[in-house]
Amino acid sequence: IMEACKIITDNNVILSTLEDKKIFLSAILNPPEPNDKLKKAQLRVNQISFGCN
Repeated sequence: IMEACKIITDNNVILSTLEDKKIFLSAILNPPEPNDKLKKAQLRVNQISFGCN
């Protein structure tokens, strides 16, 4: 229960207003399409990750 209270408290500090919470939830539920830089970064991560097997 103590940990749950800490999580709720932390959430209220980071997302202090209802508008902040709406913006955050909207970004999670409707993420933007990845741009070219993000796609290239993901390719590099995949190359590095698969090279370590």
